[in-house]
Amino acid sequence: MSYRDSVKKTITTISTAAAQAQTKIDEARRFKEGNRQNLRDRIVGEEGYKQNNAAYDKQISDAKAAFKATAQKAMDEYTKQRSASFAPRPRDVSLETMQFLSLIDLTQAEAAQLVREAKQKDGNYTLARMIYANVNRQGIDLHDDAASYIERCEDALSSLTDTCNSMLDDESGAYAKSFGQVVASAVQDVSEASDAYMGSAGVTSEGLPVEG
Repeated sequence: MSYRDSVKKTITTISTAAAQAQTKIDEARRFKEGNRQNLRDRIVGEEGYKQNNAAYDKQISDAKAAFKATAQKAMDEYTKQRSASFAPRPRDVSLETMQFLSLIDLTQAEAAQLVREAKQKDGNYTLARMIYANVNRQGIDLHDDAASYIERCEDALSSLTDTCNSMLDDESGAYAKSFGQVVASAVQDVSEASDAYMGSAGVTSEGLPVEG
């Protein structure tokens, strides 16, 4: 699984869990409203009303807790995939390639082309980072932009999770009405960040794009 796919899978898992929790919470809130009406109509007594309310409150609390647990598990899985994608792992690069990079001085244009190929064709971010190291050794400032890519994706995940928690706490329904847009926005943010990263070979210290 690519890093981009792992982020989108995390978005799907979190948003689906939030939607499921919202359904259970909405149901419990409807029951609570019915319970209040039953108390007013004297269908249920004060003690029964309190017992019912406590049960419905527990349903709401359990739904929120289940969402938090699922979201945390999804983030844990995401963290593992992030490490698998971006942690330096020389075994992902052939011995011949490592020897080539240690012996040959690449030009900036050559490095830019190889970085893009490593990202786009192979999804081999370890190789891309080794190419960065090759040109940096020569004093060519080719910036590894993986950190900003990861940051943008994690900002999207964090914002989505915060919005989900706010939605589950909100009794007005305002968050729920716009939830689809929130999820779509998170997916778009990740896609834009990924497209920018995959199409880039890095930037110079002056912030100018490096052309291959």
